[in-house]
Amino acid sequence: MWEVAGCHGLCWSKGSLFATGKGPDGAGLYRITPRGAGAKTNGGAKPNEIVCLGTFSGEGNEHGVHGVVEGPDGRLYLAVGNHHQIDKPWSADSPYRWHYEGASFPPMAIRGHAVGIRSPGGTVVSVDREGKDWRVMAGGFRNHYDLAFDASGSSSPSTATWSGTWGFPGIAPWPRSM
Repeated sequence: MWEVAGCHGLCWSKGSLFATGKGPDGAGLYRITPRGAGAKTNGGAKPNEIVCLGTFSGEGNEHGVHGVVEGPDGRLYLAVGNHHQIDKPWSADSPYRWHYEGASFPPMAIRGHAVGIRSPGGTVVSVDREGKDWRVMAGGFRNHYDLAFDASGSSSPSTATWSGTWGFPGIAPWPRSM
C-alpha cells in the first residue's frame, strides 16, 4: 500500500523524493527519504521516512497542487492550482502579497466550473526544504501544471488548460524576485 498516492509532482533532490499528493495528513507536500536498502527491522526492510512539509485546503483534484521543482536557490517551487490553497501562513517575505477580487467589471452570473474560486486563484509557492517558510511568489493562475527554471534563474509556469485557444501561449512568466 502506498502512503502517498495520486502524486502530480515528483522531485528527487539531495537523497529525498519530494511529492505532491494525498498522504497520511491529506493533500500536501511530502518528503520521502529512503532508510537504506539493506537495513532490516522485524524481518523486513526499514520503511521510508515520510514527512509532511505542509498541507493544502480545498477540493484540489485536477486543479490542485501539481508540479514541484528545485529552484536555483535550493528552495522547492510548487505549481498550486486554483482549487487548492496552502494551509500554512504566507511568509512576510512573500513577494506576492496584494491580491484583490476586483470590482473593475460588473458582476457576472458565473456558472459552471470553478464557481466560487476566489483570489488569489492558482499560485506559485516557494518553500524551504523543512516546510517552515512558505512564500507565495505569484498568483492569479487558473490551473497551471508545472514550472521550470532557465539558465538565468527565471521561471515560467505552464498551463494545463485550454487558455491557448484564446490566444494565450499557455506559458506565463512571473517576475523574478529572488
